[in-house]
Amino acid sequence: MAREVQKQLAPQSISPELIISTLQRTGSVEAALESLRQSCPSGGLPPPSTFPKSATQRMTSFQERKRIMIANARQKYIEKHKLNVS
Repeated sequence: MAREVQKQLAPQSISPELIISTLQRTGSVEAALESLRQSCPSGGLPPPSTFPKSATQRMTSFQERKRIMIANARQKYIEKHKLNVS
């Protein structure tokens, strides 16, 4: 699972220890990817050179970041309260 996460985050240098601890905390590759992307140094924003120029692209980017942030908050809430969500 750690290799899969590292492969998908290849351009970013993230320590294997961080990947493994995130996987242990989240329990799934998808949730770990979202968590690691959210905690990247740029705050999840694209680098300035690739920032979307059109309003439509910016709104799509915003909606994606919003979806990731809500998914992370939901996962943390579930873990904190030890809920069994199917």
